Amino acid sequence: MGEMASDRINNDYLSIRLQTYESPVWQELIVPGLAYISPTTLSLFYEQASEQMEIGLQTDSIAYNGVIIDDLNFALSGDNDAFNMQFGSGEVSAGPLALYEPAIGIIIDNDTAYTNILVKDSIGQASFVLSTQLNKKDSSFYLHINADTLLLSGDAWQVSPDNYLLIQKNNITVNNFLLRNQEQALRVNSIQDRRDSLLVSFE
Repeated sequence: MGEMASDRINNDYLSIRLQTYESPVWQELIVPGLAYISPTTLSLFYEQASEQMEIGLQTDSIAYNGVIIDDLNFALSGDNDAFNMQFGSGEVSAGPLALYEPAIGIIIDNDTAYTNILVKDSIGQASFVLSTQLNKKDSSFYLHINADTLLLSGDAWQVSPDNYLLIQKNNITVNNFLLRNQEQALRVNSIQDRRDSLLVSFE
């Protein structure tokens, strides 16, 4: 089923590397719905002094509940000050839907989360690109789409630089959310003094 190597020193340092092999046990007992998983490498590192943690996962193919993920690479790291997650794959497919070379990156630093998403088309060109910034202030959250990075179906879209989505308890406010591509445009704004009401216009 697999093998594991570990190294631990004075309870201050932990390093584990697990290498699995193909085995029906994964499908039948451990992960219900898992149709197939290729040999997988899982690594874990933790250092108590710096409170630093790192997790890594690599495998060639996973089939789970009709979803197939090829060339999976996952990395997670963090300490007291920051958190970093990276996900990448050669292809993710489910029936007729296929995402080529999807990559997701999330960095959390203090009260701000930065997210970057990239998906390519079948010939390796960037098809979808989205970068966002999520800030926490008191009990409110501000979500902002970076104005210079949005790509939809391979086309660059302009985004108003002052756009944001304000998420509060029992209320969501949209401020100047404008998407534009040549003659096409979509604008969304909250209506002042009317909770949960939006004004949507197309051009």
